[in-house]
Amino acid sequence: MAAEFEDDDISAYGGKRQRPGWNGLLAAIDAGQVSVVMATAPDRFTRGSAVELEAFKVLCARNGVTLHTLTMGVQDPKDPASAAVMSIMDTLGGLEVAIKTARQHARISDDVRNGVSPATRRVFGYESVKGRAGDIRESEAALIRDAVKFILASGTAYAVAQQWRAAGVKTTLGSDWNSGTVRRTLLRPRLAGWLTHKGALVSQTLPAIISQEDHEAVVSLLTDPSRRPKPGPKEAALLSGIMRCRCGGTMVRNSYRGKYICTVDTSRTKGDRTGPLQSIRLEVADAVVEDAFLEMAADGALEAPQGDDDLREVQAELDANSRAQDAAQDVLMDPDIRDKSRAKRRVVELEAARVALEERRDAYIARRAQGSAFDEYLTHFQAGWTDDAAADAAAYDRASAAWMALPMDKRRDIIRGAFDISLGDRWGVERVIVERRVA
Repeated sequence: MAAEFEDDDISAYGGKRQRPGWNGLLAAIDAGQVSVVMATAPDRFTRGSAVELEAFKVLCARNGVTLHTLTMGVQDPKDPASAAVMSIMDTLGGLEVAIKTARQHARISDDVRNGVSPATRRVFGYESVKGRAGDIRESEAALIRDAVKFILASGTAYAVAQQWRAAGVKTTLGSDWNSGTVRRTLLRPRLAGWLTHKGALVSQTLPAIISQEDHEAVVSLLTDPSRRPKPGPKEAALLSGIMRCRCGGTMVRNSYRGKYICTVDTSRTKGDRTGPLQSIRLEVADAVVEDAFLEMAADGALEAPQGDDDLREVQAELDANSRAQDAAQDVLMDPDIRDKSRAKRRVVELEAARVALEERRDAYIARRAQGSAFDEYLTHFQAGWTDDAAADAAAYDRASAAWMALPMDKRRDIIRGAFDISLGDRWGVERVIVERRVA
């Protein structure tokens, strides 16, 4: 025996999948290293792919290779009768797969119509009973109910994951919990008794662990963009990373100098050694921007920006992506489906789409964060507002006190959303150019 080639769990149906063992066999035949190929049946070579079969027959005939199978005996691709038998067996093999696939789809459709979950992978909180909806596993259902109460009481999925890990609780796949798996579990409509198929709600006929009201409440909380923490360290300077230099660079805080400095050092770039490193003292630039903002706030000239529709649209797409990933994972875990290539490709595509959608969502959140902070600011500062012109000074004082009471990250969010700030080529405070951003 010259070599043995295997492609375990990789179907030859359709000829669309990459089969390393098959490709190795073809290379060995083409190199003249093989004279006889043995297999259990002809459909181990190709199945339902006339183009791939014809290429295989031509390659074997050119190199004088004969085929020996347990079911069909010896076949010589150079012999017209053997070649015809190979074509017929390939067509029958493809037909067998197509019929089996149609039968599986029909069974799944019947299960859905009868209110039975077609998934065979055990869902956390439920027993695994093939062919019908599993009963509730009370030990896990109690954990889910406690987690829902915790989330509704302003808890986080991360904290739930920590609690479950500390208690030694595992997922149905035997892995440790994290915030993502907790979140996906609590977002499942099945917890409220819903049967889903291809991401759509079909009927509320399954055993429910929590009520519909609790499920809707926890979904609302877990999909709320404002609950997502901002990554990275907190910036301690108001305008760092927000103010732009006249050269196009970004002004950042330099703690040692007590200044904002440009990230582009014009004295050391492009051979220009005449221009100085652009900088301005922190307190000077901050005072100019804060004065401009407080004057507008005291005059009632500022409004919180809008744009929630875009954020809701992206979140809806993310929810649909999560449901689609769950459906694809169910296919991958179904032992009755042997060819899982499409589901695997689907998982990869959905994961790439999820990353892109999360980037869009984060961009919307960054743009909208200043809106929620601004609302909070106005609520605090406009309490007791009057139309008395003599109260302008008091209004400004209230605005200033409310402003200083805000955390730095919220002040930065407001400034980023309200103004475009740049450092010009004038002197003193006139160097700071503050322009109202138009929504």
